[in-house]
Amino acid sequence: MREGDPDLDLGSEFAGHVVEGVLGRGGMGDVYLAVRQEDGRPVALKLLPAELAGQETYRLRFARESRLAATLSHPHLVPVLGSGEQDGTLWIAMELVEGEDLGSVLAGGAAIHPGHAAGIVAQVGDGLDAAAAAGLVHRDVKPANVFIAARDGSPHAYLGDFGLTKATDSQSGITAPGKFLGTIGYAAPEQIQGEQVGPGTDVYALGALLYRALSGVLPFPRPRAVAVAMAHLTQPPPRPSESGPGCPEELDQVVATAMAKEPADRYESAGELGRAALAAAAAAGEPPQWQEYAI
Repeated sequence: MREGDPDLDLGSEFAGHVVEGVLGRGGMGDVYLAVRQEDGRPVALKLLPAELAGQETYRLRFARESRLAATLSHPHLVPVLGSGEQDGTLWIAMELVEGEDLGSVLAGGAAIHPGHAAGIVAQVGDGLDAAAAAGLVHRDVKPANVFIAARDGSPHAYLGDFGLTKATDSQSGITAPGKFLGTIGYAAPEQIQGEQVGPGTDVYALGALLYRALSGVLPFPRPRAVAVAMAHLTQPPPRPSESGPGCPEELDQVVATAMAKEPADRYESAGELGRAALAAAAAAGEPPQWQEYAI
C-alpha cells in the first residue's frame, strides 16, 4: 500500500465491507474485491487514494461521481450500490461484474472480430446515451473501463468507473487549471486543450476504442504523452483497415467520423456511432460473432 492509504489487506474491514482482494489500481482510485457485511453481497469497492484525498478538487470530483453515478440505471452501465467517507477516505461501492475487462482482452496487441467490436461499441454507446441524457460526460472511455460478462447466455458489455464524470452544465472549477484528467490515448482534442467537454468527447473516445479493438494498436502510438496529444490535435484519424488484420474498409469511415477534430463533425451521440458501426460491419458481411469469445 502507498503511504497514507488505508491498509486494506485481505480480511480488512472498511465502511461495512470486508476486503477479499485487489481488482485494480488507477489514478483516480484503487478498486478492491469486497463483501458487504449487511447482506454478504460481493462488490467492487473503490477508494480515493490518500495523495488525492487531500486535494479539494479531487475530493469534490470523487464525491460528485458517487452522487451522479447513483442516478444512472441502464443495462450497459455498472450500477453504483453505495458511497460515503470513513476516516477521511472517500469510497464508492459498485456492482461486481463477473467477467473480463476489454483492456485485458486486447492486451498484447490483440484485435477482435469486427462484428464483435461493433457489438461492444453499440452496447457501450447505448449506456453513454443514457449518461448524456442525465447531463453527464464520462471523460474516460477506454478498454479498461469496459467489462464483458455473460448475461442470459450472451456476452454483455458494461461501462464502469465514472471517476472522471463531469456534469455538462457544471463550471470548470472542479478541475484545476492546467490539469488533464483522462487517458491520453483516447482523449478528444477539446479535452486535451482544456476546453468545454460534452457528449461528443465520449463519442471521440469510443471511436478511438473501436479503432483499438479493430486494429490491435492505439490510434496514435507514440513514445511520449505529449506526442500522442499532438497527434490527437493535428493528425487525421487512423484507418483501422490499414492496421487491423481482416478489418473491412467500411469501418474506416465510422472511425473517421467518430474521431473528427471538431465535435460538431462527429456522430451526434455515442448510440449513433454504435449503430453506424453495426451497419458497417453488417454491410461488410461481418455480423456480431459473440460466440467466438469465451467469457
